[in-house]
Amino acid sequence: MLIGLIASNYHRLALAREILSRGSRQDMFRQVPMPFYKQDQFLALVQRSDSVTIANGLKRIAAADLAIKTSLGGGGPRGAQLQLEMLVCELAA
Repeated sequence: MLIGLIASNYHRLALAREILSRGSRQDMFRQVPMPFYKQDQFLALVQRSDSVTIANGLKRIAAADLAIKTSLGGGGPRGAQLQLEMLVCELAA
């Protein structure tokens, strides 16, 4: 579930980045709805992020999801936890 949440946030970020590059802030928030009090913070994050970094993050999320589903790095909860920890560390760097 955590990987799904992370992937969802990255997807929203990628979508917002693409819309903002072609349109305005209002266009972006029409397509990526968000509470008004979070909009400024999200807009700052979108402006700081570049498309290559977001795409690499999405690829890494997909790889971690596959690794968990195929028990790469160990099966069970321990292996899944290891994959999730590695993913979070890589995305934070």
